[in-house]
Amino acid sequence: KGAIAAVHFMITSAAKYDVEDKVLIQEIQQLGLPKENSETVAKQYRENKDALRDQLEATSYRISKLVDCSWRADQILAVAGGESGGNIVSEKVVSLKLSVDSQPGITSGGKVDSVSFEVSPENLDLLILELSQAQQMMNDINA
Repeated sequence: KGAIAAVHFMITSAAKYDVEDKVLIQEIQQLGLPKENSETVAKQYRENKDALRDQLEATSYRISKLVDCSWRADQILAVAGGESGGNIVSEKVVSLKLSVDSQPGITSGGKVDSVSFEVSPENLDLLILELSQAQQMMNDINA
């Protein structure tokens, strides 16, 4: 298991940093692998480098994708101060449920996580404002 993990790390890192196969051979030999074995690994690396880089790109640099969003506005009523002569307290709450694809770009369907939370209307307004500002910053970067 350790040897496989080490080879996996070397090949993945080499593809990530676009290392040439000659450099990979030298690095593998410095770690103690015989020349024949290092050349075999480098040959496979050379033949599959583009596909490996494409796979790393698809899985490494991704932003989670919002799949679905549902919400509900509630008003919570409670009696404060005990049973006799208590005051009725009313609190407004927005319940949100977000379905997020945390692995977009994966052809096997990705992984959809559900996130649920409650927020006050004031905090929801603030969240929307801050998300709008973040979106504007991202649009300015891409422009």
